[in-house]
Amino acid sequence: MVQVTGNHFVTHNELIPVKFIENYVDDEDNTIYEVLRVVQFTPLFLEEHLHRFFSSFTSVRKDKSQAVNRSHITNRIRSLIRKNDIPNGNIRFQFNNNDAKQFRAWFIPVAYPSEQQYADGVPVKTLSATRIDPTIKTRDKKLRQNADDFIKEHDIYEAILVNPEGYLTEGSRSNIFFIHNETFCTTPQSDVLPGITRQKIIQLLRNNRLQFEERPIHMSELNRFQSCFISGTSAKILPVVTINEVVMDVRNDFLENIIDLYNSLTNNYLGSFRWPSE
Repeated sequence: MVQVTGNHFVTHNELIPVKFIENYVDDEDNTIYEVLRVVQFTPLFLEEHLHRFFSSFTSVRKDKSQAVNRSHITNRIRSLIRKNDIPNGNIRFQFNNNDAKQFRAWFIPVAYPSEQQYADGVPVKTLSATRIDPTIKTRDKKLRQNADDFIKEHDIYEAILVNPEGYLTEGSRSNIFFIHNETFCTTPQSDVLPGITRQKIIQLLRNNRLQFEERPIHMSELNRFQSCFISGTSAKILPVVTINEVVMDVRNDFLENIIDLYNSLTNNYLGSFRWPSE
């Protein structure tokens, strides 16, 4: 069943009432899709989401002849936001059957972290699981269901995936960072879905000359880190208070600094964004 909110969804060329969405949207494994956040009627980091979407699409399509019109998709997303009159929320968009002629987009239900969760941090636990191809954002129903069940069973915010060798990779719907002394650490891009928020954080770390490492992180290292946070479209930068039984510092100066830098970046983007032809 398609999870949807709002009054209308978008097909390739139309806006249609959501009561008909089951007739138009495929929710199959391996479907290439994206989820972007709308803030004050503005699609946050739209260009980056489109770039990842098209990169994933190109990598899985055997028929490379289909042209993808980015401006058309941008206009469809703008129409969706305006028709539903939803200022803040998340939009999912995809090509049905990975076919560029079957574009679909709709608002999905979302629960953003509370102010208390940002202040106090959230609990996470590790889950032995891996993605088939972590670098491409595709639907994986089995992994999603396993992670959802695990999160509910343990009453935690997120499940952190661990590969068979005992290395942490990413959250089930987020990326993960650690702080050791003055150094930020995260798993190499080749082993994770390169999240848009993750990309922005790494850019901020480099631009502000903060120490940063991309390297494999083993379960046995958890006790050596002072702080931890997850990142994502909905989470933004969310402090972690415990990972398994290991307690993390949610008041770390370096953690608070990167949160401030990221919030400034998003505010600047929202203030400068213009739709094409505006």
